[in-house]
Amino acid sequence: MINIKDYVTFIVIYVAIDYIWLSRDLHKENIYKIQKKELKLNLLAAGLFYLIAPLYFFYYIKPLSVSKFDALKKGMLLGFLAYSTYDLTNKAVFEDYSWGYAFSDIAWGTIVLGIVSYIMY
Repeated sequence: MINIKDYVTFIVIYVAIDYIWLSRDLHKENIYKIQKKELKLNLLAAGLFYLIAPLYFFYYIKPLSVSKFDALKKGMLLGFLAYSTYDLTNKAVFEDYSWGYAFSDIAWGTIVLGIVSYIMY
């Protein structure tokens, strides 16, 4: 059973750290290249992502980890896999989705899920 306080804490930490990445102009520029219009965030989809993301930690990373460092490694692996799936799929279907943007987002996902998993463990 997931403790609601820990669940909410995970979301708050993840959103706070992720905001550093999401607030960069890099996203606006890259999305404009792809969509040919301004970035408009879908808050429902974003909210659903942040509600689902902690489930990885509570059902896989936390129970399978033996230390904070182990949680960090498992979180980084999960971040790498999740963000690689997203970014490489985008690169496959959107002609103007750049390799540089894809790789930087994969690196960010690897880091952010690792850090949050480390903190939460």
